[in-house]
Amino acid sequence: MSVQDAANLLIGVNASPGPKYSVSTVNDFRRLLLTRDLALPENIEDWDEIRGGDDWLSQAFRRGAQCGPAIEAMIRSYMPDEFGNVAHDSSVSASISFVRPSLLCKIAIYYGTLEDPEPIVVADFEPHLIDTEGIQPDRLDETIITGRTLASVGKALSS
Repeated sequence: MSVQDAANLLIGVNASPGPKYSVSTVNDFRRLLLTRDLALPENIEDWDEIRGGDDWLSQAFRRGAQCGPAIEAMIRSYMPDEFGNVAHDSSVSASISFVRPSLLCKIAIYYGTLEDPEPIVVADFEPHLIDTEGIQPDRLDETIITGRTLASVGKALSS
């Protein structure tokens, strides 16, 4: 299984209202674009400068990045290398939220504890050029997966 397959599986299982809609849900969520990162300044030039690096975090969370590759980067960051190390230490926590039927994915990465978190990424991925006509829900479902799920997937992929 590839990292892309694993990301698609996570999206299909956690964002789809049912098996019948899994393929379209995966396609729609993969294409969502990063529209807001609450951990960064609102000024576009400052945002671009902070996320201008070549590291995995900067590449996955650049302004306008797609959700699918960002989820893949999150999975890769939890894949142990040949020495058993991952891209971040145990003081980092992460979550991915899938909100349906409104097509919203939120990815959060924090240093520290829940009592005193320091945000690194608080990103919203929303529709762009996806027909959301008629999607005016009066009920939203949000499924949240955490670093424990990402670590399990990363470990399975590296075995």
